Amino acid sequence: MEVVSVESARKWLKLAERRRLHFVEMYRSGRWTRHYDEEGFRDQMLDVIADVERWEKTLEAFTKH
Repeated sequence: MEVVSVESARKWLKLAERRRLHFVEMYRSGRWTRHYDEEGFRDQMLDVIADVERWEKTLEAFTKH
């Protein structure tokens, strides 16, 4: 199991949130159709959301201690 510092977790969460915003903007603008088919974009978006949730849980674990 890899040990992560609270500062690293915050940085990774911030990056994951920026990535999620990027995907939301691609969806809203329709640019996603240039890079993905519908299934591929959906799969990527699910991964992006899961990354944000994973880093949120990691940070939450730090605050419980």
